[in-house]
Amino acid sequence: MSFTRFAIRLFFITALVLFGCYLYTIYSAVCQKAVMTLATGKRYVVHPDLLVSSGLGKGDIGALAKAAHYSLVNPEHKKAYEASLSDTDLVVGIVMPDGTTCAYARSLLLWHQVINDRLSSHTLLVALCPFTDTITCFSSSFYEQAVYFGVSGMVYLGSLVMYDRDTQSLWSAVDGRALVGPMSGFKLDQLPCLLMSWGQWRSAHPETLLVTGSDDMSDYTVDPYCKLYMHAEHNLYGTLFCDDRLSPQTPVVGVVIDDKAVAYPVEKICALGCVHDVVQETPILVTTYGLLYEPKACPIAVFDRRVQGKALYFVDNKGRNEDTSTRSFWGVSGCAYEGPLTSTQLKRLSVTCTTWFTWSLFYPNTRIY
Repeated sequence: MSFTRFAIRLFFITALVLFGCYLYTIYSAVCQKAVMTLATGKRYVVHPDLLVSSGLGKGDIGALAKAAHYSLVNPEHKKAYEASLSDTDLVVGIVMPDGTTCAYARSLLLWHQVINDRLSSHTLLVALCPFTDTITCFSSSFYEQAVYFGVSGMVYLGSLVMYDRDTQSLWSAVDGRALVGPMSGFKLDQLPCLLMSWGQWRSAHPETLLVTGSDDMSDYTVDPYCKLYMHAEHNLYGTLFCDDRLSPQTPVVGVVIDDKAVAYPVEKICALGCVHDVVQETPILVTTYGLLYEPKACPIAVFDRRVQGKALYFVDNKGRNEDTSTRSFWGVSGCAYEGPLTSTQLKRLSVTCTTWFTWSLFYPNTRIY
């Protein structure tokens, strides 16, 4: 073998080793969530080069419209009877651990993308990514201190990236991870939420609070991103679709328990009414409680179906949900209202309302129900 051929082979082997090291670095940051540090001292779990500019400045959501809009902080709450919404308008519904309920108009979230709020003694944020139609809710306090979030102007895997106003760290709005900055390695606690029509939510929770923005809803009647929603093969920022187990635009509810991810197609669950599943030894109930499928809506709640350590099984009894063990009847909030278990509350689990496109990118090893 000539020296030239040997040198060429050595060059290619060295290049492959270096490329493999690079891939391992990215894998460690993205998949293993290891905190790493740049030469500049900046901390990250996802390399900053993997974040892409959305074309908007930090905090500026309205560059696509006539006026700039910003993430909201502590918006005004209204009573249900004060609502200016129609029954068909979509809202994001939140049920807090103490039973307080609040609905956020989807039209408001489209314009602001992030809403920072306080319900009872809880601080939280509600986020909507208009590019991937993903809705999430998180607790937003650290060490009993409220932290406020805004829109960074960046996207990761085509989805909204937030920033916190205290440390300027960048956070994924899909899984609540701090991607870049001093808070890298931290993760927000996710809270349960649903996307359904205002009429459905108000019927289930008549005492609900409501956030709609200003009394003048004229600005919020237009979807500023209607022409920018992702295409079938890739989203607005070029992220390729690579998991064809479902159509990319299929709406799903995502559940993660002890790092095990499961996707529940919304239309399928609505057709079945409720399903029983087990995720990481946790028996769960995925249910619409009789709510019908509506385009763009995600009226699905997920509960831990154990009571006193025993898993319950539910059946439909003339339009009412009944458990087969005690013959108690259960309402849409997961609370028994008739029978031996009256006033017993099932634990509500956190979910992500999104599309298969986005869920499969963030959780490539997910199971599909």
